[in-house]
Parts: sequence; C-alpha cells; structure tokens
Amino acid sequence: MKAQILNSFGGPESFELSEVAKPVPHAGQVLVRVHATSINPLDYQVRRGDSQSLMLDWRAATTVSREKS
Repeated sequence: MKAQILNSFGGPESFELSEVAKPVPHAGQVLVRVHATSINPLDYQVRRGDSQSLMLDWRAATTVSREKS
C-alpha cells in the first residue's frame, strides 16, 4: 500500500510517497480502513517543527470490518 512518510520537519516537500507492507493485525487487534482525514493548522505547524516537543494523539475516521478470504 502507499503511504506518505515524514522523516524530518519541514514543508510539504518533506513528505515522501513510499510503498509499505499492509499491516497484519495480531491477536486482540483489528485493522481499520481510513476513509477520510483532514489537516488542521496544528498539523502543519507540527510538521514544520514549530512545536517539536508536542506529542499528539492521532485519530482518523475509520470503519471496522472483517475481511473474508
């Protein structure tokens, strides 16, 4: 799957589009599909490094489902 990876503070050019393995849930875990997300002013301020010591809780709009093989 594709993911935007941010390895350092900076502008939008700091993101790197990468191919990463699809996560596999372990016992007691679930895999969620993100349908929507948003960017708020605090998000880009943290990305730029304005608040390097700030730890944030990440949340996304999700749907819990069970894939059938």
